[in-house]
Amino acid sequence: GLVTQRTVKAMAQALATCPFARHGGLLDRAELARRIRGVETPARERVASGPLEYRDSGRAPSSAEIAYRQQDLEKARDVQTNMFSRLPTIPGYEFGVHYSAQQQVSGDFYDVITLDDERCLMVVGDVTGHGMQAALVATSALKALRIMVKQGLGHDLRKLLGELNENVKTDLLPGQFITLFAAVFDHQSDSGTAVLAGHHPAIIARGGDEPSLRSIGAKGAAIGILPSATLMRVLSPVEFELASDEVLVQFTDGVVEAPGKGGEEFGMHRLVAEVFRHINEEMRVMADGIAAASVAHEGGSTADDVTVFALRRR
Repeated sequence: GLVTQRTVKAMAQALATCPFARHGGLLDRAELARRIRGVETPARERVASGPLEYRDSGRAPSSAEIAYRQQDLEKARDVQTNMFSRLPTIPGYEFGVHYSAQQQVSGDFYDVITLDDERCLMVVGDVTGHGMQAALVATSALKALRIMVKQGLGHDLRKLLGELNENVKTDLLPGQFITLFAAVFDHQSDSGTAVLAGHHPAIIARGGDEPSLRSIGAKGAAIGILPSATLMRVLSPVEFELASDEVLVQFTDGVVEAPGKGGEEFGMHRLVAEVFRHINEEMRVMADGIAAASVAHEGGSTADDVTVFALRRR
């Protein structure tokens, strides 16, 4: 379904009507910018209250306020979860997705949008940062993509991402950006065109007696960094085919960058091992298995949002 203005407003209200807002304790723009850049908040301005730290007028939040804030985050999580449409059923294909947030709401997003009887648009995106602000940007980006597809822009990936860049730039904090994988896939010809906007390549794997592995996508700039005209020039669409029993896997950096003991990241080699470990299972099971292995590598919890998207041609 279409993400409407009501969706964005509901998520905004979940933040704006919490007790911290009523007492002047919302994160201001400067504080959000510091958090995106990873700069520590001065101690005199910091009040610890869970995953986010709120500026307040010299008093710590009460337990009731913290409980209300938790309820607001849960409401925002439900709104964001409901914004993801059910993945389409395409004869001869199977989808699977794992999606989990580091702070109940997530800066990751994904979608499969039907373009016509033969083609669909597949996207996996990642907004820098965590929590409510990143989730609002992710919601805005997905809403914009769905509207632009309805306007007939879904077939031209360069133009689509150029328009998205123009649409969301006012929602981004200084230094913030969105990485995005987008592909127009024709399930009649079993082929597609993919573009990377600051995102890592997808992988295509096949098991069996003759296992194979390859990546798809050419490096391109992220959304929100360059002027739209420049972004459209530097994006490089790449064509690909999906053979019988091949699996396409895309993911966000919370999967491969998960740090383990000693700081070693989960990495592509472990992700690929998990793909082949689950190559004969349902795509949902594969996506969940990859995510579970990444979280286990990090010690059972995650410092980032985690999304794994998988598509198999039967």
